[in-house]
Amino acid sequence: MNAFADGVLTPLEQISVYVHIPFCTTRCRYCDFYTETGRSARVIARTLQRIVEEADAFSAALGRPTVVTVYIGGGTPSVIPAAELEPFLGSLRTALRIEHPPAEWTFEANPETITADRLDALSRSGVDRLSIGIQTFDDTALELLGRRARADVIRRAIRLVSERWRGDVTVDLMTGLPGQTAAGVLRDVEEVVQMRPAHVSIYSLTVEERTPLARMVASGEITLPDADQRDALWFTADAALRRAGYDAYEVSNYARDGKIAVHNTRYWEMKPYLGLGPGGVGTLPIAASGDEPHGSRSGHGIVAVRLTNPNLARYTSTTAGERSSATELITAQTLFFEHFLTGLRTSRGVSIANLRSVFGIEPGVLIETLRNEWRAFPDLVQRGLTAESPFLAFTPRARLFLNSHISGLDDILQKVPLGRVTIT
Repeated sequence: MNAFADGVLTPLEQISVYVHIPFCTTRCRYCDFYTETGRSARVIARTLQRIVEEADAFSAALGRPTVVTVYIGGGTPSVIPAAELEPFLGSLRTALRIEHPPAEWTFEANPETITADRLDALSRSGVDRLSIGIQTFDDTALELLGRRARADVIRRAIRLVSERWRGDVTVDLMTGLPGQTAAGVLRDVEEVVQMRPAHVSIYSLTVEERTPLARMVASGEITLPDADQRDALWFTADAALRRAGYDAYEVSNYARDGKIAVHNTRYWEMKPYLGLGPGGVGTLPIAASGDEPHGSRSGHGIVAVRLTNPNLARYTSTTAGERSSATELITAQTLFFEHFLTGLRTSRGVSIANLRSVFGIEPGVLIETLRNEWRAFPDLVQRGLTAESPFLAFTPRARLFLNSHISGLDDILQKVPLGRVTIT
């Protein structure tokens, strides 16, 4: 058992696992994720070894929970040499005690690193969902974004995946790009739809501080669409995906035939998840050190801890069992606010049953508080909401412009009494 301030890391029955592989061949100009470029094969191998050691240590500390989902992201996980990929995934499976296939095992890949031997290694290792970062097929935009793959490389990767991969595919696209038009967005979506991926994510380009893109925009080297144009481009993609039979189950995520992202859904539902690897982030429940049961805490005290792993140098210099992650203690109120916001982004909405079972909230009190304190609430929420409704859901338009409606929501939610908080 591991101590954290006034509580302990508690055993769990189930968990999701995120593995951060920070390595990239080059860094995209818009990216503000933690990444490392130009690292040797020796450094990559050492990092993979540490990830396996960390996985085993945390799995033991958490009571060897059943792993429901695994998501390997980055960075660019597909830069791992094919010869090392299968041994690493096999060792990770052993460390996490994965005896049966998880509900979902996702692996991120960029088109220029998709090869037949990597796809075969992933298949043999139990990975069943391939996430491909396409972004666009427009070569000019790809160059401006600093993406390595051009349209011909992307299409070659798509052909290889269609011939060799038998699992599900999810694709990332971007709108709001320099010089992008509605016709260009339609071409991107139509070409992706021809792949028949199970899942598509659409993101509007965001200029993050201290990125090369931010400097290029500030200097006038790149001009981006204005806010109205960005919204129009995003709605063009949204409408095209809906016409193609994709369900918009979350603001940025679309699924065909019910193939939603199980890992992301568990995150939105505030299920515990473990973060492994340099820069990996996880959120785990803390049980009180007194006489309250594990995973349960009443009132507004600390109920969870968010662990953020250090950079590559510090991460690889630690030994098995040694913790080097930064800790953020999370109160019940903070977790409730985060859970409420992520739920509002989904088409289903916030689960009333979850609010009751996790936070001890009385639905009638919550709804009355929102109606009395949040002036815009009646115009945002789906009609027919009662204390007996299974979900509290926003209208489609309210979901899309959620950020413009939530000012002061945290203060309002603090007026909702919390009961015993139970995180499992």
